[in-house]
Amino acid sequence: MVSPIAYISDFGPIMPDTLVIWPLWRFLLAAALVSFLKLTLLTFLGTAAALLTRHLWAAVGNSLVLTGLYLTSQFSSGPLPWNPLAVASGWSVTEGRTAITWLNAVLLLMAALIICLPLALVIQKKRDVTV
Repeated sequence: MVSPIAYISDFGPIMPDTLVIWPLWRFLLAAALVSFLKLTLLTFLGTAAALLTRHLWAAVGNSLVLTGLYLTSQFSSGPLPWNPLAVASGWSVTEGRTAITWLNAVLLLMAALIICLPLALVIQKKRDVTV
């Protein structure tokens, strides 16, 4: 009987061209990009939740709902590939330890920012700003 290790070694390495060692500066830059986009999205959502409401307790309620959604997304057991709040830290995404790839995380966070910003601006323009 032939062992699987000998059988695989007859064909050489399994993935010789796909495993690449990145320089440290490239890894840190990729991790910083995901972290920056995530921080920008969370800051924007928190600011918009407070500014788009008229009453203090409504703003506090919106902030608590967003915090609950964020914590639920971060600690859920299953992968949530289309939830921008479920994107892990930039370090984890760049290392590949999450259920989402680096490119998908960047595209998802950018799409969330592109969708949320005009939506908040439209809501702000329709809102009566007189005191």
